[in-house]
Amino acid sequence: MEKIVITGGLGFLGQYTATSLIEKYPQAQVIILARSQRPVFLADIKNHPRLQIEYGIDLLKPETMEAFFANADLVVHGAAMVSFWRKDRKKMLEQNWGGTRVVLDLCKKNAVGKLVYISSTAAIGYSDDKDMPADENLDFDWSKAGKYAYAYSKYLAEQE
Repeated sequence: MEKIVITGGLGFLGQYTATSLIEKYPQAQVIILARSQRPVFLADIKNHPRLQIEYGIDLLKPETMEAFFANADLVVHGAAMVSFWRKDRKKMLEQNWGGTRVVLDLCKKNAVGKLVYISSTAAIGYSDDKDMPADENLDFDWSKAGKYAYAYSKYLAEQE
């Protein structure tokens, strides 16, 4: 593994993912693609020589990411917008579903070896039966998912 690209790598899970990949693949350059500057809170990677952080990335603008996908062995796509405000529904669908589509297209175009998509348990839906937990076999009616915009956006992204 020579080159690993991570979207959403400055989030909580993303920083742990970056740390793990740096440890597991001692020859790999790990590139985090980020929308804006956020603090790197894990001291293990903060100034790591094999970690590169690129800012100004827009998931809906492939031109901001394409150069980093060239010759990538692995892409970990974890970038997502999380909001529970109705006013953010459209933007969240664009970012989470549309952004995933852009990442997939870039992976195909650049013949990326492997893709790992970080989703959410919300993507399986919700059970109305409080005594029966939801799992992957839940037959959730997504046409009724209006108030669950985040879950719906992650579900749609998984369908890509």
